[in-house]
Amino acid sequence: MGCFFEVTIRDVADDDARALLDEAVREIDAVDRVLSSWNDGSDLSRLNREGPAGPVRVDPLLLDTVERALALADETGGAFDPTVKPLVDAYGFRGSTPRVPSDAELANMRERVGARHVRVDRERGTIAFDRLGVALDLDGINKGVAVERVADLLRQAGVADATVSAGGSTIASIGPRADAPPRVVFVEDPQGRRAAEVSLRDQALSTSGNWRQVVNAGGRTFGHVFDPRTGRPVENDVLSATVVVQRAADSDALAKLCVVDGAAGAERLVAARPDAEVVLLVAKPDAASATPDVRRVDAHPGSLPLRSGAGGAGAPPTRP
Repeated sequence: MGCFFEVTIRDVADDDARALLDEAVREIDAVDRVLSSWNDGSDLSRLNREGPAGPVRVDPLLLDTVERALALADETGGAFDPTVKPLVDAYGFRGSTPRVPSDAELANMRERVGARHVRVDRERGTIAFDRLGVALDLDGINKGVAVERVADLLRQAGVADATVSAGGSTIASIGPRADAPPRVVFVEDPQGRRAAEVSLRDQALSTSGNWRQVVNAGGRTFGHVFDPRTGRPVENDVLSATVVVQRAADSDALAKLCVVDGAAGAERLVAARPDAEVVLLVAKPDAASATPDVRRVDAHPGSLPLRSGAGGAGAPPTRP
C-alpha cells in the first residue's frame, strides 16, 4: 500500500510474539492484494478496469471496504470520497507528468466523481459503476483497514499491549494497561519538529498532512488531498489533521475531512462523534513564520494536555 508497516507486541513470550508477527504480515499482505491501488493485480485494480462494463464479483474484503468508504463519504458530506482516482491521476500524483487540468477537463471529471456512481450489491457480492471513467482510490482508508485487522487479530490472540502503525500516519494502540500511563504520540510539523502530542489507550489515530506529497505544475505547488466536491486539490491553511477515534479505518478517512474542511469540519466531527479528538496544524498568516499554530478540537478522556514541542511520559512516542 505504498508504505512500511510496524507492529510492536509487548509482554508476550518471544516465540509467541514471532508467530503473531508472522500472522500480522500475512494479514497485511492479504489486504494489499485486495485493496492496494499500487498493485495492478489487486482486486481493486481489477474492479477499476472492469467496473464500468457491468457488475464485478469482488473479494468480500473489497465489498466491505467500499461499503464502509461510501458510508464515510456520506458522513463527511463528500469531503472524503473513494471515487477521487480520476482527479489524482489527472494532476500527476500517480507517476505521470504533473499538470493542471483545464476548467473544461475538471468539469468533465466532476461528472465521474462521487459516491452516487458506485453500485454495491451485497447479496450478489458485486460492485459496478454507472458510467465510464469512474474509478476508486482507497488510499484514504486502506491503511486503516489493514491496521485495524492486525489489531483485531492481536486482541483475539489475547495481546493486551501493542501498537500497529502504517507509515507512521495511521496507528492503532492496544492498551496500555489501565495501571500504565497512556501511550504518547507526537505530531510533527513540516520541519520534522514535535509540534503537539496526543495520548492513546485502546484507540486509533491518523494524520493526514497536505505537505507530505506534492506536485509542482503551472508554477504552483499542490498537495495530494483533494476536495472531491470541487475537483481541485485543497488549498487552505491546514497543514495536517490528526484524528483520534476508536477504529483505525474511520480515523484514516476522517482525517481527510479535517484537512479538506478545516476547523469547521473538525467541529462537526467532534459534535457527531463523542469519542473523537482532532489536532490541527495550521499555517500562520505570517509567511515568514515556520512554526504552525496548533489547534485542538475536543479531547478524549485521559488525553494529555497539549504542549507545543513537549515530550511526554509513559511509553516511547511514535510519530505520525
